[in-house]
Amino acid sequence: MLFENQLTAKPFSIFDTHAHYDDESFNLSRDALLENLGQMGVGYVINNSTDLEGSAEKCLEIAKKHPN
Repeated sequence: MLFENQLTAKPFSIFDTHAHYDDESFNLSRDALLENLGQMGVGYVINNSTDLEGSAEKCLEIAKKHPN
């Protein structure tokens, strides 16, 4: 069948290349949001820091806790 492989292929996954989940507006829901990104079709995220001190440190913490 011509389209047989398309039926068994893994679903497409989004690669979010610019996010700021370290922002304080995510403080109450950050972990739940990041844990559920895969169910929403997001496979990977690059979380960009806004400075070399607080934001960069928070981004590293998030990356260690949520490796994707």
